[in-house]
Amino acid sequence: MNDDKLEELAAQFGTNMITSNAYIDYLSNLATTRCRFLLSELTNQEKYSSKINEGNFSFLRTNAAFEFCMETAKNKWNWTHKKLNSR
Repeated sequence: MNDDKLEELAAQFGTNMITSNAYIDYLSNLATTRCRFLLSELTNQEKYSSKINEGNFSFLRTNAAFEFCMETAKNKWNWTHKKLNSR
């Protein structure tokens, strides 16, 4: 949602139910360059270390984890929390 080319991506990849290799490559790049960094920053937080050591990753589904990641993304890439429009 924070990609400058969002409209272009929607036009290129959002017209049918087939997932193209180019879109998969785009998502893979996003996951490895941005999402992996955010998860790394989140899991480096001291308050989550005991949960990680126990193999408990349920904190990843919490609002606190989401807010931390969005704040980190805002500081690093100027991302903002955007919601899908309901029509």
